[in-house]
Amino acid sequence: MDMRSFGTDGIRRIADRELNEAAYKLGKALSSNGKKILLGVDTRPSGKTVAEYFYAGVKENGGEMINCGIIPTPALSFAVKKLGAYRGVEITASHNSVEYNGLKVFDENGAKISGETAEELEAVMDSVNDSPKTLPLPEENDQALNEYLKNFDEIHPCSFKILIDTACGATTRTAPKIIERRSLNASILDIDKAINDACGANDVRLLKSKVVAENYDFGLAVDGDGDRLVMVTKEGKVLKGEELIYILAVYMKKKKTLKGKVVLTEITNGGLLKSLKSAGVDSCKCKVGDANVYRKMRDIGSNLGGEPSGHILIDDMQADGLWAGIKILNVLKEYPDILNDLKLLPEASLNFRYSKELETKLIARAETWRGYLGDKGKITVRASGTEPLIRVRVECESSFLCREIIKDLRKS
Repeated sequence: MDMRSFGTDGIRRIADRELNEAAYKLGKALSSNGKKILLGVDTRPSGKTVAEYFYAGVKENGGEMINCGIIPTPALSFAVKKLGAYRGVEITASHNSVEYNGLKVFDENGAKISGETAEELEAVMDSVNDSPKTLPLPEENDQALNEYLKNFDEIHPCSFKILIDTACGATTRTAPKIIERRSLNASILDIDKAINDACGANDVRLLKSKVVAENYDFGLAVDGDGDRLVMVTKEGKVLKGEELIYILAVYMKKKKTLKGKVVLTEITNGGLLKSLKSAGVDSCKCKVGDANVYRKMRDIGSNLGGEPSGHILIDDMQADGLWAGIKILNVLKEYPDILNDLKLLPEASLNFRYSKELETKLIARAETWRGYLGDKGKITVRASGTEPLIRVRVECESSFLCREIIKDLRKS
């Protein structure tokens, strides 16, 4: 599977010579008109090198680049629009493990570029024949970070005692500043790990144990670049994307601030759809990927959408884990029982190392099971757009049957 080209969330692959070359070519492709570009990175050791290749490409084509340093993806996205930049580029592999890196590209509105724009960029990148090189980065500029932090002044500071797991990623820079700025009763989970290494939104076991053992009201976990959110309650219950979307949707419906339909994806749990309908909330679905959710929201005039992975999009903002988390905590303070009527269907999932042959086998086997399940469940088999994996997800009315189907598919 070719991980060099743009997938569902930018360019992403193992950090190596080919990624450095792609960064250099992207820098050239984006700067051909000489306009301002904002650049941010997460905490991966490879980030500085990738950034230096990108900057060399920008500089050689006469572009201007502002080095924002370590900054979460949502902060960079917000600043692109606020500061009137032409494009923003975040060097990150999001939730992937430390050996990966990548490039997310944002347009002048702070939105992830469309598939069409990505194809156009790839065509320009393919035409670059110069040998890739590096340039030392310009001095870091805090303007983007400061503009982003001001955005939190609009959120009411919740009174809960919370513990924040930054996944040892880009939010390690912003979370302490947000805590201080809003006088939050919050602490940062103190661990020394590589980005996303058994921590953050990918793995909340450590956060969960600390929240329960040390009497926190809630734990908030984000991923390496800060755009996903998973929460943990004081009892140790894990709240993922579907629960979080439900909380916001029902609350916004109560307050009459919900606009149009809630935008969800094709892999959303059917129980969420039914529960929202019972609460008087309409929804619609789009392809997987928060960029697709955002575009669908914009197209239909929605102000809420999200994914099971924890990408939550509110109003005209891109997904922002901490922003959404503080919003949700304020809802839970006012309506502590808001999740009582949410009934999710049992589900199970499994990842396979990608091969075309295996993908074909899994699709065929899944189709057999779909015939058995009928309208009592669903099975999705899809190639990941961010890792060389095949993602399989099973959902039906029986936990036992979910597990049995997964066992069967594992034999493929």
